[in-house]
Amino acid sequence: MDSELGTDTIGKILSGRKYLMTVSENQASFEKLLSKQLHGLSQLSEALILRLLRLEERVAILESSQFLKDDGCHEATEKLLVDSEERVRHLQGLLDVDPDR
Repeated sequence: MDSELGTDTIGKILSGRKYLMTVSENQASFEKLLSKQLHGLSQLSEALILRLLRLEERVAILESSQFLKDDGCHEATEKLLVDSEERVRHLQGLLDVDPDR
């Protein structure tokens, strides 16, 4: 015990070290969680880009074949809309996934 201050100086030092260890453990935990989330975001970005490229290819094929100018325009548009809805549902499912998996 420190007689001048009337406190346990060594106890305070040890307490401070415990606090620093807790802070560094929390920081490591935060960094791990953040890195998992960034990894998930990069995977989602990659999937979105690949789907966008496929969609652009399909649109180019439809435009070059002039499929949209034929009487089958309604059916082709309907199919594209259905495909788009399915993709949006899939993306929503990806966004709802628990990051700890």
